[in-house]
Amino acid sequence: MRLDEADRSGRTDRQERMRKLARALGLEFTFVDATYANSSLVRFIGERAAEVRRMKRKLLAEAYGVPETHVGGMQVRSSSPRPG
Repeated sequence: MRLDEADRSGRTDRQERMRKLARALGLEFTFVDATYANSSLVRFIGERAAEVRRMKRKLLAEAYGVPETHVGGMQVRSSSPRPG
């Protein structure tokens, strides 16, 4: 089994401990540099995702002839319309 380990610390001692644990369990870890949640890259991705969700909600509402508030989301009383 292969697992990816996101790591922000860059601590080689932690990575070595994880490698020993992986070997003992018969696993293979791949270490991937993580990005901090407050980085400009994460903010950019979040902004684009929000923009796409807004556009999708608008298009679905127009296609199904319902208010945007009735399309998707996790708000109370909102639902994803389905073709009738």
